[in-house]
Amino acid sequence: MSTPFLLAYSMTVVRALVARERIELIGTDEQVARDLAAFLATRKGHSLISSTSRGLLASEHVDELFADDDEIKAIVDELGENKP
Repeated sequence: MSTPFLLAYSMTVVRALVARERIELIGTDEQVARDLAAFLATRKGHSLISSTSRGLLASEHVDELFADDDEIKAIVDELGENKP
């Protein structure tokens, strides 16, 4: 079961990837974020970044992921920079 944090994290990452045209979706960004959050909930103790890319690739609502782990890490790092 995913948590509100994982869902918020997933939604933010998915929307950033969509905005940068680094992912092609079959479904909606909300569907992909739910899939990703559920996947991440099963990956406790594993790298968040590599689990994020694996979770995106595992989603039936993702057609193509163009970003690699380094690019996903850069997106996540930017999330921290935008905090007050």
